[in-house]
Amino acid sequence: MRKKFLRRNTTRVSGAKGVRGANQVPRRSVTITDENNSRITRTRGWFMTGDVDVNFATLLNLFIELGYKAFNLPWSPEVKETVRRYLLDAVLLEEGAMDEFVDVFYKRLREEQKKRLEEESKVAKAIQQ
Repeated sequence: MRKKFLRRNTTRVSGAKGVRGANQVPRRSVTITDENNSRITRTRGWFMTGDVDVNFATLLNLFIELGYKAFNLPWSPEVKETVRRYLLDAVLLEEGAMDEFVDVFYKRLREEQKKRLEEESKVAKAIQQ
């Protein structure tokens, strides 16, 4: 079973430096495999043995950055197989396509609502004059 973590909108993070958008962190919808969820949970447990409580999102971002750095190194056969496995995972491809559809749908919905509010505001101003 895959875990689905839905995160949308933008959240302000106090003290965050180097984050795009004046301390705003973009939120994403992400599907995590059971195996990777287990890896993150075990790693959180490892950090907790040293009295460091690391949240899920922080570890996920840490793993992404480490993976990105490793991605730029020469690939071993094991790394090539891992990349192939994820690129060909039909379930993740389907869920990713649905996530993209939902993200685009909500973006368009917000844009339409913004336009409608702007038009209503213009009409209200015209009526007041």
